[in-house]
Amino acid sequence: SPIQCGCAFYQPIIRARIVGGIESIPHSWPWIVSIRLASTNSPFCGTYLDLLISFQFLFVLILYLGGSLITDRYVLTAAHCFYDELKKTGGKTTAAIRSKYIIVIGAHYSTEKNTYLNSHLRIPANLIIIHPQYDTNTKVNDIALIELSRSVDLADKTIGFICLPMTTLRYPKLFPSDQANAVMFQMYYFLLSLYKYLQIAIGWGRVREGSLGRASNVLLQVELPIQSPYIRPSDCADQVYDPEKQFCAGVTQGGKDTCQGDSGGPLMLTYNHTWQIVGITSYGEGCARARKPGKLSSLNPKDD
Repeated sequence: SPIQCGCAFYQPIIRARIVGGIESIPHSWPWIVSIRLASTNSPFCGTYLDLLISFQFLFVLILYLGGSLITDRYVLTAAHCFYDELKKTGGKTTAAIRSKYIIVIGAHYSTEKNTYLNSHLRIPANLIIIHPQYDTNTKVNDIALIELSRSVDLADKTIGFICLPMTTLRYPKLFPSDQANAVMFQMYYFLLSLYKYLQIAIGWGRVREGSLGRASNVLLQVELPIQSPYIRPSDCADQVYDPEKQFCAGVTQGGKDTCQGDSGGPLMLTYNHTWQIVGITSYGEGCARARKPGKLSSLNPKDD
């Protein structure tokens, strides 16, 4: 819908059992974008460790960055892939930076030659804004906003924009800070999942951990339960640096997760028949490991 956020013309598959995920219905997540290098249509944003391992096998694996349309002209994504480039210019989006990246909208396949129905758009960035309190060491506030060089047509059935989280789904109500309420939080999200209030992550990242783990050619989705960063001791609380700005998503036994190349993509919650973004994929230790949930940046109303 051109005016309603969080709705898709092509309905997604839900409740179907990235890593441990399934292929999505084309255009059922119409707000997802793929951010690439404009000169070669290549993915980017590999970590230093990724590159070292890849050289060992005589190839360089460079990864995609995801993002979410939140209006007809703005994309929400992760900061860590742009930080070094913008640091060189004092945070200014120069003409060289604008020409370096392309935002692909409405795609299902990661390679242009296979784009579903050839309906994708390729739009340059006009402005990239990194959260002013982004910490490169802890990944706290790993959030960036991209202004597109032009608006997209939201009347297009393959394009949509996701809702920002309602106040009732955001900090502090999303993550109560005391132990008793934090336990209630976990029970609350468990009950939500039973009633099809699902938490789903999407992306074109690696399908398994390791240097030979290839990126997906199609957009994948995976259901990932949210974990509170306040319950101690816990897998999540022991691995985040700021529970007011970060949280976790994953399953204790492992097997389902986001992975390298899914950074910047959304963790979504369905609520009142619309999809809302409640987190941005940030970092993790490996992929789909037991007791190592993925870490996400939370969307704080203080940062609106």
